[in-house]
Parts: sequence; structure tokens; C-alpha cells
Amino acid sequence: MFKNLTNFANLLRNAGQLAPKLQSMKNQLAHRRVHGSAGDGDVYTTFDGMGRMDSVRIADHLYDPARRSELESLLTAAVNDGIREARKLHIEAVREVVGDLDIPGIDQLIEELSE
Repeated sequence: MFKNLTNFANLLRNAGQLAPKLQSMKNQLAHRRVHGSAGDGDVYTTFDGMGRMDSVRIADHLYDPARRSELESLLTAAVNDGIREARKLHIEAVREVVGDLDIPGIDQLIEELSE
């Protein structure tokens, strides 16, 4: 029981340090870019580090109406690939921000974010 109280006290003590670090992390992530692709680059997406898609590029040969299903599948795969990459950036940034803080259960939380 006392260990939990100590961990809670540490969390409260470190909370004031966390807010500015998190804001800085969000600002940095907003300016970083990751890419997702599918179909050997036939569909290529760009995301910011917060997971917002900035752009999508689609190879001309996929505009054929007969290939609509293929295009839809590739677009979905490329978007998901970009989101995965943005999530990786997020996790790295969170690790940097909270790495020196003694926050109980943070490692487990970060692992859950990566799933």
C-alpha cells in the first residue's frame, strides 16, 4: 500500500514537468513526416507525426475503372501503413518525454499504445 502511495506522490510531483514536455512533443510531431505505400509505390501517402494524412499520390494506371477494387485496396493499405509509421513516431516521442519521469505503469501503457 505504501509503495502505491509513493508512486502516486512521484506522479503528482512529476505532473508539472510533463505538460510542457507533451506540448513540445506535439509541436515536433506536427512537423515530422512519415510515408505509407502499397503496390510497390503505386499508392503513396504522407502523414504528419500526429497521424493526419497530408497527401496521397496514385499511379496513373490505377485510374482505370476496371481496377477500382485494386485501387481501393491499395489506398487502404497505404493509409494503414502511414498510420503505423506515425504511431511509431508517437511512441518514440512519448518514450523521450516520460523516460526520465518515475511514472508507475508507463512502460505498460506505452506498449499498449504500440499495439
